[in-house]
Order: sequence, then C-alpha cells, then structure tokens
Amino acid sequence: VTVLGRSALVPAMREIGPNEGLPPLPKIELLLYKSSGATSKAATALHDYLAHYLRLDEELSGRGAPIELG
Repeated sequence: VTVLGRSALVPAMREIGPNEGLPPLPKIELLLYKSSGATSKAATALHDYLAHYLRLDEELSGRGAPIELG
C-alpha cells in the first residue's frame, strides 16, 4: 500500500480508501520552480515534462502560486 496520484495507477492496481476503512488523504500543494538563470537543456526538459505530465502548463503562468492537488 502506498500513496500515488491517480494518473500513476496502472491496470493491475486499484484505488483504495474509505470503503476499505482508510481515511481520505488531505489535499497537497505542489510547487514547481524553474530558475530564471541559465539552466541545462536537461533541467529545462525535465521541468517542461513535469509541468505537462502534472497538467500544470496553464497554472504556471502565475509562477510561484501553489497548485492544490487532490
């Protein structure tokens, strides 16, 4: 048993929660920062991938604002 985002579940897994006697998980804040200075192409690619994968692309226009997940 572990905590994962719903998007990380694969077909062999299933979500468990209150029906199985577990409490609901609290909401979390996720902050994704990118240096305003020079960064490597690899760091920029990782940032862009995470922003896209976590669907933060649009929210990042307000840089620095926490994103609530959950």
